[in-house]
Amino acid sequence: GKRFEKRMIELLGKHGIKAKNIICDRGGETYDYDVAFVWGDYLFLFECKSRGLSGGDPARIYFFSLGVRQVVKQVTRLAEGLKQYPDILSAYFPEAVDKHVVHCVVNSLPYAMFSEEDNFHFADEGGIVRFFQQSEIGPRSISREAGLGPIDPASAVALLWDGPKPTPEDFLRHLRTPFQLANIVSHLELMPIQIRVGEEEALQVEYFLRTDWTADSQREAAQQAGYRTGGDPAPAVTCV
Repeated sequence: GKRFEKRMIELLGKHGIKAKNIICDRGGETYDYDVAFVWGDYLFLFECKSRGLSGGDPARIYFFSLGVRQVVKQVTRLAEGLKQYPDILSAYFPEAVDKHVVHCVVNSLPYAMFSEEDNFHFADEGGIVRFFQQSEIGPRSISREAGLGPIDPASAVALLWDGPKPTPEDFLRHLRTPFQLANIVSHLELMPIQIRVGEEEALQVEYFLRTDWTADSQREAAQQAGYRTGGDPAPAVTCV
């Protein structure tokens, strides 16, 4: 709850982004925007959730999916509130007026989803912490004396930022296609298994199996998700 919200506000503050909580009453209803911050041309609104994962149990998967539907309704209500009462921003967050609004559900445990640009995003705390921590994802050297060594940018399997510092556009890409999720999905394949259930009938079940991970396969997954990899040239910058 509130402790998680505070943790996200403190995380953003460490990286120079001022975030706040907005609570207000309009039309006899209360609107609570857990974490709000302006970055570039965007107003990001986080709805923070601390709930357990399903652990693969069918009953818990069902109830977890119901919870996801409920939070979508909750965020939809908050989004409609901003449209119906635009004075919320002018009164409580004037620097956010006329910014493009991005709604995101942030889970304290590792649960994220792929999403489209203008839809609600689903991210997790671990992924967001990692995004701001360092651009490079790749192998590290380790020794007893020095511990973990740095990641060589040339050997990185993915670069979360297109430049030397994170930008709101880099963050939007992370929200739409989290690398950790893209990497896992690209290393899954379906294995069909047939089970005989009658003289002329069979039941086919398909299992998800993980394929082997290599540096090259992870680079391919990153590129398909829109990320640069180690050794790729930085995008050209047009000066006007």
